[in-house]
Amino acid sequence: MTTINPRVDFAFKLIFEQHKDLLISLINAIVSKNDKVKDLDIKNPYTSKQSRADKFSILDIKAQATTGTFYNIEIQVTDDVEYDKRALYYWSNVYTEQLHEGQRYHDLQKTISIHLLNFNVLNEPEYHNIYWIMNKKTKQRLSDLFEIHFIELPKVPKDLNQIKNALDRWCSFLARAERYTHDTLPTPLDSDTVIQKAMKVFETTRFDDDQRMVYEARLKWLRDEMSILRSREMKGRDEEKRNIAKAMKKKKFSPHEIADITGLSEDEINLL
Repeated sequence: MTTINPRVDFAFKLIFEQHKDLLISLINAIVSKNDKVKDLDIKNPYTSKQSRADKFSILDIKAQATTGTFYNIEIQVTDDVEYDKRALYYWSNVYTEQLHEGQRYHDLQKTISIHLLNFNVLNEPEYHNIYWIMNKKTKQRLSDLFEIHFIELPKVPKDLNQIKNALDRWCSFLARAERYTHDTLPTPLDSDTVIQKAMKVFETTRFDDDQRMVYEARLKWLRDEMSILRSREMKGRDEEKRNIAKAMKKKKFSPHEIADITGLSEDEINLL
């Protein structure tokens, strides 16, 4: 199995910037036909100095296509409070940074922000959702310069028989790449030559000492964050169970009945 987790933002940024053909393939699987990319200019390439200086900074990818369109791609492992606001903020940064002194608003180019998330933030059944600015009544778009994509990896079909297109294959790979090797890629991922290359790249990439230090630091931080989130979720569930038990006690349910429904012990229930 690959020793590099592609959902760690540092590894994602470093490898996809070094292998621009993989980045172009991923973008083209996400965007519409009119926004597909032939070539890209990376605007904020990785530097060891930058990462050492701020190992917990946002490691996104900013790029501009030969058509002029700007792309901002970020992969995020741990949940972030009010992520929708953060997504808008980073889109606006890329959009406004285009203008320099003396330039006109006419010079602003379309900006597409892509967020690959290892958690769910939207109350939508599909794993890929696109947002525009449009008229509430007529559904007409105000401008085609604004576009944000949310891709929630936990919603990607686990049944590989449901993997039908390039985006399904890319997202299935990103969600579970560390479980596979180049020789054990499951069907239909193994039929996609780009995914085969991506798997091989993640298997064979070797970090230098500085890169390994940053990767391990970010991986540890992400694991700690995930542990904290799980702990909070468990505490929240326990509190919910206790609230249900208190309500049931007021309605004269027996400790045995309450324990059967909430999963709390009768001793815990008697102490409420």
